[in-house]
Amino acid sequence: MTKPKPAPRRTYELKLNGDLTGFHVTMGAMTARDIILMRGGNMSETEVLSLVAQRIVSHNFDIDDPLDLDYWIVAEILRAWGTAMEEAALPPATGER
Repeated sequence: MTKPKPAPRRTYELKLNGDLTGFHVTMGAMTARDIILMRGGNMSETEVLSLVAQRIVSHNFDIDDPLDLDYWIVAEILRAWGTAMEEAALPPATGER
């Protein structure tokens, strides 16, 4: 019996600007369960912050735990992550991928 292949996992290279220009963050995709919890309003702010930290695949900040970053940085990562997921889901204006 052959073992099923693992499902592919998407990652997102975030575009950080302003005070965060030059910093690099790669995020893993949200699971369907994550989306259901967030859009259903069933996650507290602390749970959302924890989710962001858990989904960081790599970064070049000078800390080990992303939860040690200032709140505004984590909020900016969340905003950029949402933008990256939205851009990946929508076709470009030209209709080409």
